[in-house]
Amino acid sequence: MIERRRFLAHVAPAVLLAAGVGRLSAQETSPVRFVLDWKFEGEHAQFTVPITDGTFRRLGLDVKLDRGNGSGDTVAKVAAGAYDMGLADTYTMVRFNASNPGNKLVSVAMVQDASASGVVALRSKGIASCVRTR
Repeated sequence: MIERRRFLAHVAPAVLLAAGVGRLSAQETSPVRFVLDWKFEGEHAQFTVPITDGTFRRLGLDVKLDRGNGSGDTVAKVAAGAYDMGLADTYTMVRFNASNPGNKLVSVAMVQDASASGVVALRSKGIASCVRTR
């Protein structure tokens, strides 16, 4: 397992660098407009901490991070050019690409390797067990 501090210090900046933003001289910074999938929450620390602790700036990145309004909204904003990058679920991006063949979005990293979605039911409805697929 990757240590949280190491992840925040190395992986999040690498995601932005992988998107084609190169290292610049000490005086120059490359602006990056980044939109999240939802409001600021703990899971977004991998993007907010490098802004507040200066990691992105030291790498020559001037990252502007905005909250999102759902993955569908994030995908639409990135596709329209309002943002350079965004955090969205892969299914939404794939569906967008299938519906818009002239405007392909590209995934550069996975934040979670499994969906956090779940199915719930009341015990009184008689469901006594479930089958895990993972």
